[in-house]
Amino acid sequence: MVASLKNHPFAVKAFFTNSTVLTFAIPKEELAHRIPKHLQLDTFKDKWAFVAVAMVQTKDLRPKGLPKFMGNNFFFNWL
Repeated sequence: MVASLKNHPFAVKAFFTNSTVLTFAIPKEELAHRIPKHLQLDTFKDKWAFVAVAMVQTKDLRPKGLPKFMGNNFFFNWL
């Protein structure tokens, strides 16, 4: 499963019209039990773990090689 997180199954083309990323430092102990065992927290001084929220607005999102009219415009939140 971890290998599938690294690569998208096909190339994608899009234009990001807006993006905002918020990152929070939270005590490691508060997050450690909330993530799957095969994932590992990014930490600072072995005390703080990080959570990021990405909000992205895309234009003409589509598989690479397809024309723009087949693209999709949307606002996406990812935690």
